[in-house]
Amino acid sequence: MSMAQKINWLFFSIFWFGLALFGQAQESVRWEVTVPKGSPAVQELYMATDFNEWNPKDVDWKLKQLNDSTFALDVPTRFIPFSFKFTQGTWGLTEGTERGEPIPNRRFDPTSREGQYNFHVLGWEKHHAYKFTIQQVPENTPTGSELFIAGNFNHWDPANPSFKLIKRMDGFWEITLFSDLPTLEYKFTRGNWASVKARENGKARTNRTFQTNPSVFFQEIPVQIAGWEDLMSVFHLFSLVDLLLLFSVFQGFFLLVAIPTMQSNNRDALAWLLGSLAISSLFTGIYILTNYHETANRFPKILLVSDFILFLYSPLYYFYLRKLFFHSTELPSRWYGHFIPFCIQIVLYLPFIWSQFWGSIFFFVVHFKHFVY
Repeated sequence: MSMAQKINWLFFSIFWFGLALFGQAQESVRWEVTVPKGSPAVQELYMATDFNEWNPKDVDWKLKQLNDSTFALDVPTRFIPFSFKFTQGTWGLTEGTERGEPIPNRRFDPTSREGQYNFHVLGWEKHHAYKFTIQQVPENTPTGSELFIAGNFNHWDPANPSFKLIKRMDGFWEITLFSDLPTLEYKFTRGNWASVKARENGKARTNRTFQTNPSVFFQEIPVQIAGWEDLMSVFHLFSLVDLLLLFSVFQGFFLLVAIPTMQSNNRDALAWLLGSLAISSLFTGIYILTNYHETANRFPKILLVSDFILFLYSPLYYFYLRKLFFHSTELPSRWYGHFIPFCIQIVLYLPFIWSQFWGSIFFFVVHFKHFVY
């Protein structure tokens, strides 16, 4: 065999070897999936699997619709074996039993089968659906803005594209999400935490909450947004009201230092006065801090703390006046009755604050276990 023939034979062998590998890489199996007929009809069907990170709406794994109840997909054999589930583009609409109960992930390992594979979707998991409709946004909302919803149902992601609201022709914004949580906590953003919804003056506000009803599978939630934190109509750092409140806080702490140096025969009255000033100055300072999104986002439950002064200050000031004018050495009978509104307020606020406390404990335990192990 001449050198030229050997070279030709070598190239010929490489060509057919590469063609064989290419053909093997392109091998696939044909799937046909039937879904239940009914209303509403299935418009889109996707495969979520372990090799696409369980994305429920991966366009690369969207099935082709053959008719009202049949879809098809060519699955390359290079991925076999794998686990998967069929969805309608969201985990709120994933395959289940006929009664809406969840099913385990499917497993595809065709060691003894070849050719076409048929799958049957019996039903869809029943999840509670919530339709949020924003009926009003601030006039200074930038043109072309995109609105998102972030909450305890999506790990508080302020710009998750799966939770982007759709703007309707009538100017309203809407989104439908699925969740089985007993309480929904959420906020609306324009894509980041700097542009989160706020009060009308742009100051931070606490998370919105919605108590779900387990017996109702679809609920509509109307929403109005008064302002955005990054579009304040007053000074960006301090408003005039903030400056006045801040001045009162400094004045209160100055009096706390100055009053004990005063000569007085009624030391008990001064003690009650100092207590009232200290508490009012402390809660006023907390109120000023909660007006800013950095504090509100990191410590959302602190927004409630300043409210406790509403029913606590009056009893303390009343006892101070009794000490000052009547020189009473004892508290009045049934003095505890003056604190009933304050106690009721604590009871009403406790579930909201307590849930955050246990959430923090759980967060610490989980991360501590990860650190140890």
